[in-house]
Amino acid sequence: MNEFQFEKLIREAARKEKTNIPEDFDIMLKDTLNKLPEKEARKDGASGRMAGRRILTAVAAAAMLFVLLPNVSPSIAYAMEKLPIIGSVVRVITVRNYTHSDEHNDLNAAQPEIQEATAGEQQLNADVKAYVDELVQRFNDNAMDEGYYGLDVSYEVLTDNDRWFALRVNGCQVMASGYEFSRCYNIDKTTGKYVKLADLFKEGSDYVAAIKKDIFAQMKAKMAADSDLTYWMEDDEALSVDYDELITREGAFYVDPEGRLVICFDEYDVAPGFMGAQSFTVSHEAIGNLLK
Repeated sequence: MNEFQFEKLIREAARKEKTNIPEDFDIMLKDTLNKLPEKEARKDGASGRMAGRRILTAVAAAAMLFVLLPNVSPSIAYAMEKLPIIGSVVRVITVRNYTHSDEHNDLNAAQPEIQEATAGEQQLNADVKAYVDELVQRFNDNAMDEGYYGLDVSYEVLTDNDRWFALRVNGCQVMASGYEFSRCYNIDKTTGKYVKLADLFKEGSDYVAAIKKDIFAQMKAKMAADSDLTYWMEDDEALSVDYDELITREGAFYVDPEGRLVICFDEYDVAPGFMGAQSFTVSHEAIGNLLK
């Protein structure tokens, strides 16, 4: 596909979606395409480094298209998937934005979706949609006639490599004070399955205890290094937190690009609000013998 065919595809998609294409889009597109590598280069020496720089330059230039086309529609995203390098970036798109603003309430919630989804990804899409819908309904139920209530829901792709895909939906609620929370979703690309925490471990293994032990060690090390930090741990007499429930709750983990398990806690779950939401990368030594 050359630049003329691709530009035509984008513009046709834009017309269907009633999306305005900037006047200088064709210039930006041609500049992006000109920076893409024409053929596979050697992976060693100067040629390999040159190819690496060209690919990075192409990705940077391609990113400008997302500035030109915010909130890419499904048909435009499909068209952009035909462009080398960019295609893998746009598989997750915003399929709907929920917005509301008045004197006392503000809502901005984005619903992401994986395009051309496998069976596991379809389940992920359904769960994400249900969760965003739940948050929007919560906003509607709690809309205020006085004071202020704000809800912002966004998302980010945390991992997208040959083995894992991980998506996180982030929320920030503002009333008398702010509250940050999130929910994570994981796909094992080798099986195509939508993965829950228990799926990572051998049946019957006490993986929660191993995770807790590693997280507690990290918390203690952080508090020892910084006296301003405070974590609420199970052995605290003043405040006790149910870590078993927090660790095993829906959406509490993701697998990072290095294949490591990361456990996420919402704001106020395990620490005072000034410390914000917390996450801990569990060491392989702590859980390696328990993994499938």
